[in-house]
Amino acid sequence: MKSIKNNGSTHNDNILNNVGKSSLLIATTLSSLLFVLLPINIHFTDYEQSSWTSQAMADSTGKFSTKLTARRRYLPRILSGLEEFEKVKADLSASSADLFLIGDKENKPKVESFVRACSLYGASLRKGEIPDATSREAEDKVKVIENDMRKLAKTRSKADMEKATSSLQAFLDFAKIEK
Repeated sequence: MKSIKNNGSTHNDNILNNVGKSSLLIATTLSSLLFVLLPINIHFTDYEQSSWTSQAMADSTGKFSTKLTARRRYLPRILSGLEEFEKVKADLSASSADLFLIGDKENKPKVESFVRACSLYGASLRKGEIPDATSREAEDKVKVIENDMRKLAKTRSKADMEKATSSLQAFLDFAKIEK
């Protein structure tokens, strides 16, 4: 079968040339995807693998740095909130109690930052990338703290102070945070 010549090349040559270019593009794209998607296993001998490598893996994702970052960012806010809460426990009618529980015209209540830090710290307790039972339980405990603090801000009663104290202690024990 003979095809018609066009500028020194046949029509079939042009079709094959265009098909060849698109095939090359598809083959390159597929090989790149396979390279990215296939796991690469690197094996170390006992001599090459250092002891800190195995200790650094804190969860299934290997993101020990996430836990360190959460500890560095949120733990100081939690400890500061605990100090403020102790002042509130000492005197519910003091102005420091107002600043902590309800804030003022210029500042939000300090309890908001404290509860948010507890929530974020609790979320960092998960074992993988997605929330699991541990982080959900921590979030439930934080919701109880938040509700108890709101109720305490409204009533300022000793009974609500005890509830807030016990819910806060339950979270601290769960998250293994020492005062």
